[in-house]
Amino acid sequence: MWLLYNHCSPNEAASLQRWNDRGRKVSVGCPRAIRDYFDGARSVDVLSQLHYAYVPGRKAQRCWPRLAWWLLDMCVVNAFQLWSKGRTHHGQLRFREELMHELLKQLPSENAPRPHGGGLRPARALASEHFTMRVDEKRDCACCSHRPAARVQTHYVCAACHVHLCIGECFAQYHSKQ
Repeated sequence: MWLLYNHCSPNEAASLQRWNDRGRKVSVGCPRAIRDYFDGARSVDVLSQLHYAYVPGRKAQRCWPRLAWWLLDMCVVNAFQLWSKGRTHHGQLRFREELMHELLKQLPSENAPRPHGGGLRPARALASEHFTMRVDEKRDCACCSHRPAARVQTHYVCAACHVHLCIGECFAQYHSKQ
């Protein structure tokens, strides 16, 4: 077994309690790094179990979003471990719910979540943010120019998406997909 470590001297010795052939515990000598590994292995298993109980994020083609969600979740799991020291357990789900409510209280009032139905209707939200603008550069329409033989070029772009689209059906079709 090969180990790479830097927290103790390679010559430092320790002992582990192991069962012998007769069913009795005996002390076995080993390097301190081996003992520390076995002492910490259970902690890693517990953290993995807590992490996989409530996995955040979504599948993604790129690796960095999953890594970012994992790092954020490790912060939550570590905070749960620290919070639960010396307390009767209310459970990780309750901790996560309380954390979410506390974080929502920190939002400014204009960014706070609104009750369902309190915001703009989807059609009005689409019209307020997504509208056509004329630009000097003429490019292929993102919706109807996917075939080489039937390319259509347009001067109009969506103000929010910055995508060249024909006015009318292509504009509506493109935004209904999203």
